[in-house]
Amino acid sequence: MKSNLQRRVQRYGWDKSAPYYEMGWQEQPWPPQESLMFKSDPRPRKKILDVSCGTGLESLPLADIVQPDGSVTGIDVSERMINEARLRAEKQEIENVCLKRMDAEALDLPVDSIDLVICSLGLIYFSDPQKAMREIYRVFKPGGRAVALVWGERSNCGWAGVFPITDRSVKSDVCPLFFSTWNQWNAFANV
Repeated sequence: MKSNLQRRVQRYGWDKSAPYYEMGWQEQPWPPQESLMFKSDPRPRKKILDVSCGTGLESLPLADIVQPDGSVTGIDVSERMINEARLRAEKQEIENVCLKRMDAEALDLPVDSIDLVICSLGLIYFSDPQKAMREIYRVFKPGGRAVALVWGERSNCGWAGVFPITDRSVKSDVCPLFFSTWNQWNAFANV
């Protein structure tokens, strides 16, 4: 699928799911997301970029951790996801978070401006994950770090028994990297 079309499909799908995202998704992936936040080792006064932040499930707790003088920038391709995150930030009176619609493959951020990048289950949706990883690397401050949560091997997924059924009915390359991102991320991280 062409990159522009894939981005449009992703934006459309996430915009449609934004009002229901937390009801159907918040509790299920929370243990690995909590582990991601722990392993990222956020610290006060640091600048964090949350790539594919969705409704701010990690952005908002991280904003609390980096106080005082730290900040979190949460980005997502879905304007409606960003709007949901903004509403949650306002309701929780979180002021050190900036939420923007932005494509991770073209970060509108200065070079050497970020201490820590987290990405929870976002890399699987990028049309060019290598380009996104280069952009992430570009915005790191010296000594910056990135932590990503990605799906592992397809055969080890808890839903593996369902895949043969869906594979017979659905032929799609909307998420071609769903289970192969693990190897790509590790290859990039070890360069």
